Amino acid sequence: PTNPTLSLVDLRRWAEAAHRVGALVVVDNTFATPINQRPLDRGADLVVHSATKYLGGHSDLLAGVVVGGADRMRELDPQFALGAPLDPFAGFLLDRSLKTLAVRMERHNAAGAAVTAALAGHPAVRAVHYPGRRDAAEEAIARSQMRGRGGMVALSLRGGASAVPAFLARLRIVQVAASLGGVESLVSVPAETSHRHLTATELAARGIDPGLVRLSLGIEEPADLVRDLGDALDASLGA
Repeated sequence: PTNPTLSLVDLRRWAEAAHRVGALVVVDNTFATPINQRPLDRGADLVVHSATKYLGGHSDLLAGVVVGGADRMRELDPQFALGAPLDPFAGFLLDRSLKTLAVRMERHNAAGAAVTAALAGHPAVRAVHYPGRRDAAEEAIARSQMRGRGGMVALSLRGGASAVPAFLARLRIVQVAASLGGVESLVSVPAETSHRHLTATELAARGIDPGLVRLSLGIEEPADLVRDLGDALDASLGA
C-alpha cells in the first residue's frame, strides 16, 4: 500500500513489465509487513522495510531491512547499499519484536477492518482510504496478493483543512504523532508532515487533500478506537 492513500498496484504485473525491459523491482513493504504481503513471491527482486515501524512495533528502535534472494543480495555493496551496521541493543529489541509480529498484525488488521467499516458512512467523512476500497479492480488485487489489509487507514474529512484541528483536539486514545506501526494508535496530517514539501498541485495529483488524516491503528480494543474516532469526527462537523 502507498503512503498515505493506501492504494495498491498488481505486484506480479508490474514485476513482469519491469523485467521485460531489464529493470529491477524493489518494493517497500513497510505498511503490509511479511505477514500480510510477500512481494518476493510476486516477482520482486528486493524488498525493503523500515523496521522502525511494524517490525519493531514499539516505537523504540531505528532500523531498516533489505531482503532478497541469496544471489541478488551478494550483488549489493554492503556499505553503500545497506549503510552502517545495526547497533547491538537495537538488534536485541528487533529480535524481541519479531517474536510477536504475527500476533500484533492480527490485531492491527482487525482494527483497520473495524474502523473502516464503522466510519465509512459517517457524515464528517468524505472518503476512506484503505487497501482494496478504491474500486473492484483494486479489491481483486488486494484479495490476490494480501493476506490482511493492515492497520493503516486514511480519512478525508468533509470539512477539509478547517475540520482537522477540531478532529485532532477531540481524540483521547489516538495520539498525534508522525510515526506509525507501533502498538499505540497514532494520527498525522500528511499535508503538514510527511508530504509538506509538496505544492498544492503536487498534493492533489497524489490524491492528498488538506483534510486527509492518516491513522496508524494500534492494538487497542477496536471498539474503543471506533468510539474515539467517531467522537472526533462528530466534533469536526461543527468546525
